[in-house]
Amino acid sequence: MIDRDQILKSIFVEAKNYKERLANTSLLLLYKDKQGNLIKSLEIEFKPSHFQHLTGLLLKDVKTGEPREHVAYEFYNRCIDKPYLTEQEIVISDNNVVPLKLDALPYLTQITKITRMAGEYDSTKKDKLKADYIVGGTKSCLGVSKYDDKDSYFPRTCLKEDIRNITTYTSQVLAIFQTTKGENQNVYNRVRYVAKGVNLNNLVIPEEIKKKISIPFGENSGE
Repeated sequence: MIDRDQILKSIFVEAKNYKERLANTSLLLLYKDKQGNLIKSLEIEFKPSHFQHLTGLLLKDVKTGEPREHVAYEFYNRCIDKPYLTEQEIVISDNNVVPLKLDALPYLTQITKITRMAGEYDSTKKDKLKADYIVGGTKSCLGVSKYDDKDSYFPRTCLKEDIRNITTYTSQVLAIFQTTKGENQNVYNRVRYVAKGVNLNNLVIPEEIKKKISIPFGENSGE
C-alpha cells in the first residue's frame, strides 16, 4: 500500500529542489550526433506547471470527490508554500506508475549532473512511454517532448533507466548551458557542464546555435 504521507513529504522536497534549480529556466544541450558527426542542440524548458505531471499525481475536490483539472500551477505552488497539499486531495492516477515516477523524481533536479548522452526515444524498446528524446545517463534519464508550436522541448517523464536501452542510438553531450526566464530567454549565459576533454573554443558549432550562447567560450567548467 502506498504511504500518502510519505508521498507528500517526497514531492514537497523535490518541488523545492525544482524551484531552486530548474523552474523558470531553460537548458541548452550541445551534443555530437553519433551518426552524422555534426554538432546539434536540444533546448528544454522547465515551467512550474510541468512539475505535477512528473509526479503522476492528480488533485480532487475534497467536498465533491471530483477530479480537478487545470491545477498544475496550484499543485506546484502548494508543494512549496502554504497552504500545502493534503493527503485527502491527492489522487494516485496509477498504483504501478506513480511509485516509479516518484522514485525517479529526485534525478530530475540533478539532470545537469547525470546527463552525458542524448538520443531519440525508441518506442519498440519501451512501449507506453510518451517522449521524443531521452537525455541522461546509464542509471537515470529524462524523457522530453517537443512543443507543437516551437522547436524547444518540455520534460515529460523521469526514468530510472539506462538511456541506451530506450533510444535508437545515443550521442555524447558535449556541454549544457542554462538561462533564466526574464533575463533573456533565448541567450544562455551559464555553463552547467562541459564534457571531459572538450574545449568549447575548438568546436565547430553551427551559427544558429552559437548565437544563443552568450558566455565566453574560454569558460570550460560547469557548476
